[in-house]
Amino acid sequence: MHIYKAFPSETFFKLVAISIGVAVTCLMCNIVDYSFFITLPRRTKDKFAKTDKIPEKVFSGRNNNFELQSSYLVSLNNPIYDTNRDIRILRKETLKNIVVEHEQDCPDKQFLIYKCSTQLCGGLGDRERGIVSSFLLALLTNRTFVIYMTKPCELENFIGPFFYNWTICKKYIETVQPENISEHYHICGQRLDSFYTNIPNMNFKEVWTHQIVIMHTNVYNHLMNNIKLHKDIQRQMNWIINMTNPEIVHLVLHTLFKPRQRLNEQLFELVKNNLNGRHLVCSHIRIGKNPSIPGDLNLSEGKPKTQTIYSFLKRFKNPQKYALYIASDSNEVRHDIMSNFKNAFNVNRTIVHVDRLKNVYKTTNVCEGLFTAILEQQMLSLCDTLLITRSNFGTIAAYMRGSSENLFLYQTDIDQVFSTNLTNIQIIYRFF
Repeated sequence: MHIYKAFPSETFFKLVAISIGVAVTCLMCNIVDYSFFITLPRRTKDKFAKTDKIPEKVFSGRNNNFELQSSYLVSLNNPIYDTNRDIRILRKETLKNIVVEHEQDCPDKQFLIYKCSTQLCGGLGDRERGIVSSFLLALLTNRTFVIYMTKPCELENFIGPFFYNWTICKKYIETVQPENISEHYHICGQRLDSFYTNIPNMNFKEVWTHQIVIMHTNVYNHLMNNIKLHKDIQRQMNWIINMTNPEIVHLVLHTLFKPRQRLNEQLFELVKNNLNGRHLVCSHIRIGKNPSIPGDLNLSEGKPKTQTIYSFLKRFKNPQKYALYIASDSNEVRHDIMSNFKNAFNVNRTIVHVDRLKNVYKTTNVCEGLFTAILEQQMLSLCDTLLITRSNFGTIAAYMRGSSENLFLYQTDIDQVFSTNLTNIQIIYRFF
C-alpha cells in the first residue's frame, strides 16, 4: 500500500505550529478554552496508539483537561506555517494549584525544581524526560514548578515558557536559605532506585517538608506509570489515568515550551530553503561514541547498521516529491547521506553532546551545541515521515510530533526498519 504522498502544490508548508514555537503574543490571546479534547475530523489518522497490544485511543468528552489549538497561521515576516495537526496542551484549570502570576507571590509558595547545573544530567532527551517527570510530581504535590538548567548554559536562551511560566520565581529561589531546601538525585543508568517504586504509596507531605524540593532525574516512563497508581491521583490528576505516556510527554512539553525568536528564524530558514512544497522526510541516526563526539558512550545495543537505514531511505530519493532531512551525532553519517541523496539537507552545524563535553570547550561554543540540539529536535518534530533509531532525543521528537502516521523505527538487534506507532516505541526500546 502506498502511504506516502507529496504536498499539494497549493500548500507552501504543512508544519506543527506549536513545535516551531508560537512566539507571538496574539496567539496566546487566541487560545480557545474547550471543555473536552477534540480530534479534528480532517486528521482522523492522527492518533497516538495503533497496535494490537494497546487499543487505539479514542477521546471523548469525559476527559476535560485539555485545550486545543489548531489551524493557526503564524507569521515570521512571511506566512509560512499552515498547520494541519492537533495541538495539545493542559488546561488552565489543571494548572491552577501550581501557577504563580506575580513575582511577589513567590515567598508564599512551595516549589519543585528540575535542576541541571554542574552534575550529570544526560543529553537533551534525558533532560526532557526529567523535566516531564518533575513537572508531574509538582502537579501531584501542588508545588510550583521551576526549571533551573544552566549546563552548559541557560535553557531560556533558546526556549521560553509557553502556557505555564516556569521562570517567574527563579530569582526568588536563589535567595532561599539551604536549610529550607532538600535535594534529590535520581539519575538512572541501568537500574532504577527505590524512589520510583515507592511512589504509589508515598505521602509526599511527610516526605517533602522543605519549601524547595530539587530533583535531578532522567526517568519518565517508570515514574509516569507509578504516578498513575498513586493513592491521591484520582483527586489530584485524574486526567492522567487513562493517558498513554507519549500523550503525557506531548502535553507537558507543549504546555511548558515555545522556542525563542532566533530558533524560530533558524527553522524558518531551513524550511524556506529546502522544502519547496515537498513532503518532508526525516531521520535521526544515533551512533554513539564516534570521532564526532569521542566523549560519548558506546551504545549498549550496538551501533545501527547504517546501510540498512540508507536502503530504506532510498524510496524517498525522488527530489521532485521529497526533501530529506538528516539529524545525527556523526559527521560520517551526514556525509554519507549528503553524498548519496541529492534531496538531502542538514543543519550543517558542529555536533556536540551537551553532557559529554570533554575538550569541546576548546573547540566550539558549548551554548551553540545546546542550540543545535534543540534546533535539530524541533525540526524532527515537524516531519511528515519520521524514522528514528534508539535514542531519547529522537523518541522525544516523535512524541512532540504527536502522530503515529508515517512513523518508522530502526531496531538494532534485528537490523530492520519497520512501521510502528508512538506507544510501541517504549515497548520496543524499553526506556526507563
